[in-house]
Amino acid sequence: MHTKRIAITVENRRLLVVRRGQRQVMRGWSEPCHADRHMLTIEYAALVSGLSHRQLFRQIENGLLHFSEALDSPRLCLDSLCEFLPQVKELVSTFPE
Repeated sequence: MHTKRIAITVENRRLLVVRRGQRQVMRGWSEPCHADRHMLTIEYAALVSGLSHRQLFRQIENGLLHFSEALDSPRLCLDSLCEFLPQVKELVSTFPE
């Protein structure tokens, strides 16, 4: 008796477009970058990255993510998030300046 094997390969792609309209993303000063950057709310950064708020704050405390409280609410630097999690860069589109 012969056994047949079937291999199934599934490929998933996801595109996340980040828009400025809902104030989830805004331009702001990132002190560690010494530059004006796109800054995300913590809630939106968690959604984009798949990390919990606690995990994000842990990486902020470790100096791996850039954080600012100078804006209307605490914000996370998108560039530092993309550097920390390169897959995030593939999920977000570029923003018009």
